[in-house]
Amino acid sequence: MHRFRVFPPTAIVMISALAACAFSAVPLHVRAQPASVSFVDSGQLLGDQVSNDVALGDIDGDGDLDAVVANTGFPTVGESRLWINQGGSQGGTAGQFVESAQDFGARNARAVALGDFDGDGDLDVFFAHENEGDRIWFNQSGVFTDSGQLLGNELSQDVALGDLDGDGDLDAVVGTNNFNEADRTWFNQGGAQGGAAGTFLAGPLLASDRTNAVVLLDADGDGDLDLMTAPGNPDNRLYINQGGAQAGTQGVLLDSGQTLGDRGTLSLAVGDLDGDGDLDVFAGNGVLGAPSRPWINQGGTQGGIAGIFLAGGDVFGDENFDVELGDVDGDSDLDLFLPKWRDAGLSRGNEVWLNDGSGGFTDTGLRLGTSRSFAAALGDLDGDGDLDAFVVNGASFTPQANRVWLNQQVSPPMPEADLVLVADAQGGAAAQLENSFDPLTVSMQLDLTNLGPDPATGIRMIVNGSAAGMGAGSFSCSTTTGGLDCDHAPLPVGVTATASLSAQDFRQHFVGIYAGSVDIDASITSNEPDPDPSPLRASRTIDYYDCATGCVIEQLFCRHDLSTRSDPEGSANGRVDLAVYHLLRRIMNFGAEGQRLVQRYNAHQTELWALHEADPVLAADMLNVLAAWQPGLGELVAGRGASAFIDVAMVSALDALLADLSAAGSPALATAIAEERALIGPLTNLVGLSFREAADRVIPSELLRVDGFERPETLIP
Repeated sequence: MHRFRVFPPTAIVMISALAACAFSAVPLHVRAQPASVSFVDSGQLLGDQVSNDVALGDIDGDGDLDAVVANTGFPTVGESRLWINQGGSQGGTAGQFVESAQDFGARNARAVALGDFDGDGDLDVFFAHENEGDRIWFNQSGVFTDSGQLLGNELSQDVALGDLDGDGDLDAVVGTNNFNEADRTWFNQGGAQGGAAGTFLAGPLLASDRTNAVVLLDADGDGDLDLMTAPGNPDNRLYINQGGAQAGTQGVLLDSGQTLGDRGTLSLAVGDLDGDGDLDVFAGNGVLGAPSRPWINQGGTQGGIAGIFLAGGDVFGDENFDVELGDVDGDSDLDLFLPKWRDAGLSRGNEVWLNDGSGGFTDTGLRLGTSRSFAAALGDLDGDGDLDAFVVNGASFTPQANRVWLNQQVSPPMPEADLVLVADAQGGAAAQLENSFDPLTVSMQLDLTNLGPDPATGIRMIVNGSAAGMGAGSFSCSTTTGGLDCDHAPLPVGVTATASLSAQDFRQHFVGIYAGSVDIDASITSNEPDPDPSPLRASRTIDYYDCATGCVIEQLFCRHDLSTRSDPEGSANGRVDLAVYHLLRRIMNFGAEGQRLVQRYNAHQTELWALHEADPVLAADMLNVLAAWQPGLGELVAGRGASAFIDVAMVSALDALLADLSAAGSPALATAIAEERALIGPLTNLVGLSFREAADRVIPSELLRVDGFERPETLIP
């Protein structure tokens, strides 16, 4: 969720030298490449809180990597944790972690970074906290003591460490994620300042952008560290350090004027993606339908100006709360490890993308875990020479254990048994509850066929799903805590194995129309390598709705959209987007005028629905007005209302609908409509206004921003 790179002072010279190298131009593209890595779950369940970030480093000086995890919590604050790798002086198994007795205090931490702040040769800790001062903890032989410093009191979201002023010690940049709170630089006083090493004093403030992530990099190749931020506005920004080629004061950061992206970036990672010797940036985006993307520095093989960034290709999905770069397959280029909050295609699991050496990435097909992952850190945790992953998990209100995924590099397989999996989904993507207390159920029929040339042996199927069960089929299964563990007898060429799977859960949300979702996921392996590298995996998710209750908008969704969503083939666009209206109502409830409008609307809901049911023409008009206004309202609640505009057709349709409702409805409804229209004034005055401008007129005191998108169906009214 929060990515940073720590630059020790000596790294600046190396970065500058790399940026000066020249290679032949190779464009960023996607190229097919067989997967050569496999991550295996170590089986560890680490922690019982909502975790936001993790940093790896040798805390106790025994030669292996330990982990510091930044935790938060709900409804109480969470305490961050230190996890000690047992492979060094502990004499245990490398890659196995045990929680230390370290007490970091019960504070909500959003980000964590490790670095030697006091110059004594070991790793200290910088925690970025919510709504209280950030803190520095000094390492004393593997035990941390609070330095007593409280740095600021903002809603800190991310931290990046590096020698900003070139005096040989580590400074810090903190990104804040609240209104009217500027990002801030903090300068270590142990270098040119002549003070105590590890004591930080505030430097110049940067922009107030509701920043999600910050990274330091030598973007222009002049030997000092520049800054890129990912604000929620949502253009990313690049600040140039004035101490190198700019011949100004080193440590002073000025906005370059570049606006990079429009995707709601939540994380940034720095590295030479295309192998041309300069530093590029990968932006992990967290909004549904907004793919993550690389930003390519134009100072290398592109032959442009160092420090100018252009967007690469969109091939990396969305809802990436973090981005990790590292050579996971041992071929000396930077690959991608993408922790996923939730994939737009309803599949789950963190992803691994391999670099072909020139910035072309291909998805390995690996989907690691089923938790909602906030962040990860790559490092050789088990001492076998390759990069493993420490992944931290959590949901908005629910703790999820952190996990360690161990890298197991494999050679590209030789074809032996070509297994093909066909999944027949039972039911659609959405369904209604017959009774509010009925279980939520999903089912799936699987056919696994061996096309040869050899028999398949050691066939194993792992099924994840609440109360998963096997109704019928040729697999033999045992129940596990997470689902089913199934095996199958050797499968001759041309023979098909079958499995009828189901999973069940009960209503998860007891307020509102959305009852919850239930999913089932099955993955199959065998002893024989498969010539087809596509994963043998099938998953199915059904969203359940209780349509017996709900406002008019929700009833319109049930009547006109639910049947479309239930189509097994799915539907790209529904007519009623519940998320837009739930978010709009959430925003309106921030202020008195918005609350008044919501309450007045609620008072007439029953009559509005009765009019819809009684008059098909009026019902069609309601849907047409929603279709006209919904895109602009969606832009408004996403914070982009200034770029969406109201036109004549939209106003005419709304005006006609209000007139028809007044004529067809009760005197009370007609009076309410007349009073509200008198307050707003002629609707024609809205023509040409942006949705933001119109909202400022109707609900001027309301806060027209939201912190971010949850999965739309979980937005409870």
